[in-house]
Amino acid sequence: MNRYKQFLFTVLLLITCFCASPFIFVKIWKNSAEEKKAAATPPPMAAVEANAGVQTPTAEAPADKPADQQEATEVPKEDSAAKSGSYAYEKADISYFNDALFIGDSRTVGLQEYGIMRDISEFFCTSGMATSTVETSTVSGHTLNNLLTSVKYGKIYLMIGINEVANNFDTTISNYRGIVDNLKAKQPEAIIYVMGNLHVAASAESNGITNANIDYLNGLIEGLADNERVFYLDVNPEFDDGYGALKESCSGDGIHPTAEYYKEWSQWICDHTVPDGKTPPAAEPAAAAEDSTEPAQAEETPEKKDDSSNEFFTHTEG
Repeated sequence: MNRYKQFLFTVLLLITCFCASPFIFVKIWKNSAEEKKAAATPPPMAAVEANAGVQTPTAEAPADKPADQQEATEVPKEDSAAKSGSYAYEKADISYFNDALFIGDSRTVGLQEYGIMRDISEFFCTSGMATSTVETSTVSGHTLNNLLTSVKYGKIYLMIGINEVANNFDTTISNYRGIVDNLKAKQPEAIIYVMGNLHVAASAESNGITNANIDYLNGLIEGLADNERVFYLDVNPEFDDGYGALKESCSGDGIHPTAEYYKEWSQWICDHTVPDGKTPPAAEPAAAAEDSTEPAQAEETPEKKDDSSNEFFTHTEG
């Protein structure tokens, strides 16, 4: 009788496995297909938000990291001949920035508040500024166009785009290119620096605000530099943790450097300059034929790009 029961249980078990196997196979196949689809689909662009601004550094030391990460964070400092982009920059003293204009968002506000050139340079910056709003924004009663048409600048620094890092890249870089074209047209003798957006700390990354997205946008911005009138600056190697993110110790909120590091950043800018007089002169009208007295026609000013909606980083005074 016991053998009969064992036989019966064995038969029932085999029948159960046979009946269940098609469902198990279908489930495995669906999971595999979903995993392949997820791997091929880029992450959705989420709204970019932050609530804290520049943090004044405190005496409290940052949390210790594992030994292997501590070694990776020791990134060698660049010397005066180091390259940012593909141009070998030179050191300058603070007087270099007497005729400089800085344009940007809350991180540029930090340079205005804590940078070594804060008392001698002009700043057109505000929290939340984006490529789509820079030409319509008003700062201290002035629009950007007011400044560009009333003051002659020798250098213009532009760092913008972090508030649109989760938006459409084509729209953002199109707006950015329009800003650069406008600067070139209205300030034909100025050296223009397009600055890569600073990374965020790993703890501040989210679905849309990622260092991978920041790197991609920075690559598009670097493509606007011609190393003749427009030059690309990227300070990220100075502050990265060895894994492509802003060092946690450099920031209180993971996004904006503390006052101490804004000073270090501004000194880095001093060490990466194009000397006055080394850029080609502004384009001159084409030479007329020897027997012609007609003047050459001026070059047309590029059209401005349409604005797009954005979500913004915010900046509060530290």
